[in-house]
Amino acid sequence: METFINLDVSPVTEPILSKSQDISCLRNCFYVDFDFTNIVVSDVETTINKGFLIPCEILCNSTEENHKTALYNIFGCVPPNVLDEILHSVEECARQMVANKDESCDILEMDLWVYVTTRPIN
Repeated sequence: METFINLDVSPVTEPILSKSQDISCLRNCFYVDFDFTNIVVSDVETTINKGFLIPCEILCNSTEENHKTALYNIFGCVPPNVLDEILHSVEECARQMVANKDESCDILEMDLWVYVTTRPIN
């Protein structure tokens, strides 16, 4: 099987969580708006849209083994080989967002879009 991965990870352009919600208890967390599509050519398509709350410590150090394990559990619907490919980019974006964080912001919001196409090798 041959796998192609398209990834887009970035800070949100429009806030996802309502400004009126009390989210102060979520300080030091990321809200990740996650869209995952997995197409196996001539078989099935899987689409998942979820929101996850992930502590900054885990997302900013996602390649450390214990944090990696936590992320494998959180993103259990994503094949491990795909997670291996995308975690470095997610970590880089998370670290940049923390470095540029506005102090008035209680929570960081990230868009994570993963589109995977798998096809048999002829």
